[in-house]
Amino acid sequence: MQGISRLALTGPATATWQYANAKGELDLLPYEQKLVDDITAFNSTQDAATCADAMKDYQKTFTENVNAVGLTAYRGALIINKHFANIPLGAPLFMYNWTEANIIRERVFMPADKQIGAEPHPGKLAAKLGESTIIAE
Repeated sequence: MQGISRLALTGPATATWQYANAKGELDLLPYEQKLVDDITAFNSTQDAATCADAMKDYQKTFTENVNAVGLTAYRGALIINKHFANIPLGAPLFMYNWTEANIIRERVFMPADKQIGAEPHPGKLAAKLGESTIIAE
């Protein structure tokens, strides 16, 4: 396992969300200290059961306190292929960005029976910055 110590504030600059002050001191909240203790316990032993317990405690503490919000990456083409129509055969399946090299965007549509009505601002068109939105007719 590499980089385990970067999962908590184990040093002055190990975590990207908080750094030590000019004196090298970290101001930790109680749950952050618990995270540091769990990572230290994990790193200080070779016993698999102790490591598993430390990571279970770490995961519980990290999840309960939402220390940092992570992102999930998903293959965009899988989403597009399930909903859009007119995707030509032979278009690359695992693309994160569909471009004109793969499809003609103006010809892609979503059939009415697959639409879920998730329009963020229904009946409105975007306006210039600083102006109110225009209601579509």
